[in-house]
Amino acid sequence: MKKVILFALAAILAIGAAAQSTDKATKKEQRAQAKLEAQKLLESQHNAAINALDLGSFTIHFDRWYYKNGNLTSIEPRTNFLSVNNGRAVLQMIFNPAKKGANLLGGNTFDLSVSSISKKKTTKGSINYQLSLTGATLSCIALITLSKKSNIAHVELIWTFGPNRYLFQGTVLPFKQSGISVGRHS
Repeated sequence: MKKVILFALAAILAIGAAAQSTDKATKKEQRAQAKLEAQKLLESQHNAAINALDLGSFTIHFDRWYYKNGNLTSIEPRTNFLSVNNGRAVLQMIFNPAKKGANLLGGNTFDLSVSSISKKKTTKGSINYQLSLTGATLSCIALITLSKKSNIAHVELIWTFGPNRYLFQGTVLPFKQSGISVGRHS
């Protein structure tokens, strides 16, 4: 009787171990599949960002703002952006929504024209774009660096007249997918 119980116990343990090993194998397969899908999604977003930048019809939603001393802060992407379409650009920067600014949202909104667009690919795989933006109250150069395998971009805005320089990080989207909130123009 003891032998039968020991044999049954050993059989149950063996079945449990076999089931556990197949669970581990399926979990590995599921992780590999999820990783592959994430890579495909990032690749498609990257290609869409390149296409939008090349066509000159894009919006970059800023979600991080880098201070001059290197510190960064998170900002609202829906209301902080650079949007370009058909040779026109809208630059909106809202740093303090509690204090209503010139655009009634707590910052500045600039209606600009776009000129002097150039593109260069770096040896590390990222892509640099340079745009000249001019308007009634602002003239600046936008240096856009698109990351190697995603739609994340770093944007440096350098004022042509004056010492102002802003550095943002954000997501590049085609203009039609932007969903932005534009304030009153300065």
